Amino acid sequence: MRKVVVLICAIIVMSSAASALKAQNDTIIEGMKWYLRKSEALDSARAQGKQVLLLWGRFTCRYSQATESNIGHEPIKSIVDENYVLWLSECDKYTQSTPEVRSFLVGLPTENVLLPVLCVIDMFDEPTPYGLSWGPQYIGESPLLLNLLNQYVDNDHIDVIDNSSKISISQGSLVIKSEAANEVVSVYSVTGALIDKFRKTGYDYVRDASSYPSGVLIVTGSSGWTQKIFFQ
Repeated sequence: MRKVVVLICAIIVMSSAASALKAQNDTIIEGMKWYLRKSEALDSARAQGKQVLLLWGRFTCRYSQATESNIGHEPIKSIVDENYVLWLSECDKYTQSTPEVRSFLVGLPTENVLLPVLCVIDMFDEPTPYGLSWGPQYIGESPLLLNLLNQYVDNDHIDVIDNSSKISISQGSLVIKSEAANEVVSVYSVTGALIDKFRKTGYDYVRDASSYPSGVLIVTGSSGWTQKIFFQ
């Protein structure tokens, strides 16, 4: 009988631990939801058509805490709410070897990284980070954080980068003629919202654009070109 009681207690403890672990998949800091697991952050980003903002630091680090706090206050909060899903990952205190972060943050030094690390991750293609930055440069400097985030949501300043890529809109279709025969093409609104993403095969390619919104659009190719077009 005693063994049965012990077994029941063990099952209850294990069930409670599993529930607690499930509850720890995200946390609320300054009214902002942070995912604690990469897979859930990526799934949420894809579902919402947003990018991921990763903060990699230590939960007890005052610089990491200050950055978390800045992200929860205006004007940062509004930009994040509209354009980003937040992912918070804790760095190992001694080895700085968080595998799910280190696996793709190839721009980081191999050791002695100044925390916290911030980067933006595009979840509509391979999880390649950009906007990578590290160190306590965002403490009390909201404009710096604002500029970092706005680089990837405000495309109004973008000019033509490559004239060899000719992009046009004709009869509800996006016509692309570029030197790259196989590349990923992304179409953004002027505010940075992703409208379309597809793989272009062949040098000349036609894409149905009937669902695109009117106005200025930003079209980029993975081979390195960027162009603005006006869709009416």
